[in-house]
Amino acid sequence: MDFRPERYLQQVNFRHYDFFVIVASERFRSSHADLAREIQRMEKKFYFVRCKVDEDLANARRAHPQAYVEENVLQRIRENARKCLRDQGTIDPQVFLLSNWNLDQYDFPLLEETLENDLPRLQRLVFLLSLPNFSPEIIEKKKSALVQARTVSAVFNPGPSIDCGVPQLIDCMSSYCKSFGLDDDSPVNFAQQLGKPVVDLRAVVRADCMTRTRGILSAIPLVGGLVEAQMTFLVTCTVLQRFLDNVAEDAQRVLIKALEAEEKK
Repeated sequence: MDFRPERYLQQVNFRHYDFFVIVASERFRSSHADLAREIQRMEKKFYFVRCKVDEDLANARRAHPQAYVEENVLQRIRENARKCLRDQGTIDPQVFLLSNWNLDQYDFPLLEETLENDLPRLQRLVFLLSLPNFSPEIIEKKKSALVQARTVSAVFNPGPSIDCGVPQLIDCMSSYCKSFGLDDDSPVNFAQQLGKPVVDLRAVVRADCMTRTRGILSAIPLVGGLVEAQMTFLVTCTVLQRFLDNVAEDAQRVLIKALEAEEKK
């Protein structure tokens, strides 16, 4: 809050970023509009996020229980943010309403879709893989993005021996697990957020998936000719595709288990 917009943007190496997300809660500040105008002046994109809307809805419900309509309250908050930005010189602002506790509700899916469409291809992939698994659609999008990116060709170089590519392939499979929230840390963080024992979430994951796939790779024989090498590469692609299918299915099961916990609450 102590920085003027132009000074702040210099401090954060403004030109190194593709876009900005301005996050505000509870009340609009003139500094938000100042920052938005400076971003637009330098021909960059920004997205205005109004968070904690779950609290706004709860307050509106308590204040006017008889007249309360959720969509009307959300629209009023959205239009108020747009008006404040426009009144202070911002052109055509995009406003999204979010709750950190309910990522599958309000405008988070719309924000995800907007960013995905606005980003160039490589950045879109990185963005998708960084998203939490808050819906079955996100899990499917991650799976499709990895298939389309042809990750296999980037991590495996067919040669005289399959062993030369195993470490890279294992790294690739580990990255799949992390992207789908199945690495060692992600289930713990997810369980803490839900207030649920991590063992319940891990119980639905096929823990031996990595070990089984590595065993399949190790069993592929050494090859010598180009035709055989191409065949081995195809086998490797098939193994990795099956592994991707497995981790995506595990991620879906974890999500279903998590949703069961939320419904019980």
